[in-house]
Amino acid sequence: MIQYLFNLVFRRGSGYLGAVSSLKISQPKSVLIILRRYRGDVLLALPLIASLKNEFTNIKIDLLINPQTEDIALLLPYVRKIHVLREYYKFDSRILRFCRILGLSIRFFRKYDLSINLTTNDAGAFLSWASATVSMSVCEVEKYKSWWKKMLLSYTYHYEKSMHTVTQSLKPLSYLKIEKNTKYTTLKIMPVEKKIKFFLRDHRLFLIFHPSTQFNYKIMPQNVINRLLEGITELNLPIIVTGGLSDVDIEISKNLPRHDLIHNFISKTTMSDLAYLTSGCIAYIGMDTFNMHLAALYKKRIFAIFGPTLPQMWAPWTDDFSEDMFAERKTIYRYGGVTIFQADLPCVPCDRKGCNGLGISECLSFIAPQVVVAEVKKWLKSVSPSSKADYHNTYEGLEVTD
Repeated sequence: MIQYLFNLVFRRGSGYLGAVSSLKISQPKSVLIILRRYRGDVLLALPLIASLKNEFTNIKIDLLINPQTEDIALLLPYVRKIHVLREYYKFDSRILRFCRILGLSIRFFRKYDLSINLTTNDAGAFLSWASATVSMSVCEVEKYKSWWKKMLLSYTYHYEKSMHTVTQSLKPLSYLKIEKNTKYTTLKIMPVEKKIKFFLRDHRLFLIFHPSTQFNYKIMPQNVINRLLEGITELNLPIIVTGGLSDVDIEISKNLPRHDLIHNFISKTTMSDLAYLTSGCIAYIGMDTFNMHLAALYKKRIFAIFGPTLPQMWAPWTDDFSEDMFAERKTIYRYGGVTIFQADLPCVPCDRKGCNGLGISECLSFIAPQVVVAEVKKWLKSVSPSSKADYHNTYEGLEVTD
């Protein structure tokens, strides 16, 4: 009896408690994907979700995500249910946080046939083990951090900074012997506000400029933002400036230059509105953030500005992407419909959250706005009028709310 209970709870483990080859899963009926990160990470899980759905037609796919990412999760196809983790606060004790995770583990215990945790977060790995018969998780390379995950989980794989996030998220499919679908799948069509529809009706060609991110260390100084935006107005195309509701976004919004071609939509769009606008723009210009990945999903021309971020991990995911192109250090990377700018400094990319732990990346001040504008101009000259007209049809027929 004791042996039976031991096997029931611990019948997994790529390291200590079992052999991976002894575990098989033929037709899982349900899967829980755990993603305790940000909006961009949730969007980049789409190829994994599509691969699972293509292989197992009737599978029920649920997500367990962080607060503030539910808006994009709602647009993902093939998802049955979204579980949102309760937000933690600074004054919450470790015991309280542990009790919440334990409560979730009991709630989800063996509820799924398969679980995949896509971050190195300890709570995510534990929830993956508790929730499914076959459990998988990415883990740290350091043995002192990952030993217990390798002991409990059916399959673990290492977090590699030399590999794109999408490539890493697809690793579990190799163990499951599932064909990888590396392409994005179209998001669900959701209602949008009339003001957005009317803007697109009146402006058939436009650019999206996104100057902010969730983190200050990935944002250019305000004076550089304004110089870049003023340079973009020389292209003589309407520019939609997008952004969220954070204090940083509001501050950027207050200090934007005034121009007839600049339309400030910061804090004025829902996620559905943003997807709608992105699907209809001719190009994206801005920082490496969720909005950039959204533009890649819609196969838009992208001009992305990177600070300390590793481009091989977070560059826009397209059919032409390859980690090898970042082996040689450059200030401008080009592939497919993507151009990436990074500063010409020996420390770039450092993958740190700002210089000297201060949360501000000085390298972003060294990217000349005129260089970015020149690249966009060169591209626009090469685009034929008929190609530009193709952008008109990318957002037709979407539903509009009253």
